[in-house]
Amino acid sequence: AYTTSTGLMSLLVGAVQYHVLEGQKGGFMKRFMAPQVADLVRRKGLQHTMASDTLDISVVACDVRGFTRFAEAMPSRQVIQGLRSYYDRIGTIAARHGATIKDYAGDGVLMLLGAPVASAAHADAAVALACDLRREVAPLLASWSVPDLPLGMGIGVATGEATVGIVGSVSRLEYAAVGSVVNRAARLCDAAAPGQILLDAACRAAVAQPPADARFEAEPPMTLKGFDETVAAYSIAAANP
Repeated sequence: AYTTSTGLMSLLVGAVQYHVLEGQKGGFMKRFMAPQVADLVRRKGLQHTMASDTLDISVVACDVRGFTRFAEAMPSRQVIQGLRSYYDRIGTIAARHGATIKDYAGDGVLMLLGAPVASAAHADAAVALACDLRREVAPLLASWSVPDLPLGMGIGVATGEATVGIVGSVSRLEYAAVGSVVNRAARLCDAAAPGQILLDAACRAAVAQPPADARFEAEPPMTLKGFDETVAAYSIAAANP
């Protein structure tokens, strides 16, 4: 009887651990991955799909200008509700372009294209994503804004090599991307004015089919925090404002 009870207890513990891990996988997939990536995980497994690899990718970073003052002045419940709708809108746009959301940080979002599944057209997708973010998130931010607290979005896009893969423990998983391309996108985002999209020269060179309603304009070389040399940059202006 003791042996049987011990065996049943071990089976129960194992079953619970399995379902916890499966639940973590499902939550991870639903929250961060593009639908096609989640499908690949279901077919080939999380570890296979998300194993560490060095890939050529594009990174899109965005955040809200004026958000700190807005959050300090408005009721916290209203701020949280606004952030939820903001994240929902960005998640919908990211999924449309096959992007993997790497980080949410306050009002900032970092997205990867070309990882974990390699794609030859990641730069095109990144630029299309950035243009859609500017066009579709601006009305949402305008609906929150009050006269003395205007809100806008800055966007940075960069292309280059990064090492990507899952890091963490059994209790917490995170998809990490390491490389200067990630920092470059984040710094370009920091430098972008409200409503502006800035991208690096590598992304501009890699774009084969830009959106029909966009045009590229060269910017003066930029001094970005963490980079010893100036960075060549371009902005994307709407062709038909």
